Amino acid sequence: MNPAADYESKGLCAPCARVIDGMVHLFYQTYGNGRNDAICHAFSEDGIHFMRDITNPVFRPGGDWNCGRAIDAELIKFKGKYYLYYATRDPDYKIQMQGVAVAPGNTDFKRGDWKNLSVDYPILKPEFPWEKDCIEGASVIERKGKLYMFY
Repeated sequence: MNPAADYESKGLCAPCARVIDGMVHLFYQTYGNGRNDAICHAFSEDGIHFMRDITNPVFRPGGDWNCGRAIDAELIKFKGKYYLYYATRDPDYKIQMQGVAVAPGNTDFKRGDWKNLSVDYPILKPEFPWEKDCIEGASVIERKGKLYMFY
């Protein structure tokens, strides 16, 4: 996809693709906008020609613990809801962490459907020496009724 809006003009990347009811859904990030980078949504019937969500960008986090940026989308349906995992940074833009938002299982993924569950704090932040100042690019799978995150 080529940039189609001002918020995409510096770049778009890191898509998470999911096939839902025969439709390919992409959750991708804008790039190069710093604190204003956000998660966008596009969908396709053939996996080649995509239509952008008219409410793009569909997600940016709120809360005092982060800078407002959302990148590295990961989507999974679990127990009847869609969970959108994202990476963001602290307000000083030094430490990258993970947050999560949720939408109803019957969502069409519009901006107004997402509720940020990480309002007061991240779900995961660097704690071990090997993580240094950055946790990003999470992948989540379900196994026997539990979610497992790889980052």
